[in-house]
Amino acid sequence: MRGTWHFYIDDYRFENLWKRPNKVVNSGCVAAIEPNFSIYQQTPAAMSIWQVYRKRWIARYWQSKGIKIFADMNVNHSYMNINTMGIPDGWTAFATRGYNDRWKDTIREYYIAGEIAGDNVNKIIFIVYGGGKIVRQLCGDNGYIWIPEQESLKGVGGAYEMQTM
Repeated sequence: MRGTWHFYIDDYRFENLWKRPNKVVNSGCVAAIEPNFSIYQQTPAAMSIWQVYRKRWIARYWQSKGIKIFADMNVNHSYMNINTMGIPDGWTAFATRGYNDRWKDTIREYYIAGEIAGDNVNKIIFIVYGGGKIVRQLCGDNGYIWIPEQESLKGVGGAYEMQTM
C-alpha cells in the first residue's frame, strides 16, 4: 500500500497498533496520520495524557522507520493543550476529522496548527477526513485537503489512496 494510513474510526478497530506498530511499517505506506485515540470532553485528564502519549509514541516509531507523519488534531478543544504536547515547533503536517456540526472546530484546529508551524505556517499541509458539503466547502475555501469518507468512495474505484486499518 503506497498511500497514507489514517485512523479516524472506532478505537477498537486499531487498538492493536499499540501492541503491533510494525503492521503499518510492513505495509509499505508512504505516510500515516497518528492514531486518533478518542479524547472527549468527559475524558479524565490522566486518560487524555495516556491517549496522546500512545499516539505520539507510535507516530515517532513509524517516523523512525521512514514513514512521513501527520499530527492528529481531532480531540476535544478543552484538551488541545495536552494534544499538542510532543509536536515539535515548526511541524507542518496535520490532519483532523471533519464534522458538519463542528466545522468551527476544524478552523480552530488549523489555527493551532499554524501556531505550532510558526515561521513555516505557509508550508502547512492540513488534511481533513470526512464531513459533508459544509466541510468540503470549508476546505476548498481555505486550502485544506479534503478527503471524503470511505463510505462516500464506494463505487468510485479507489480515487483516493487514503486507507483505514
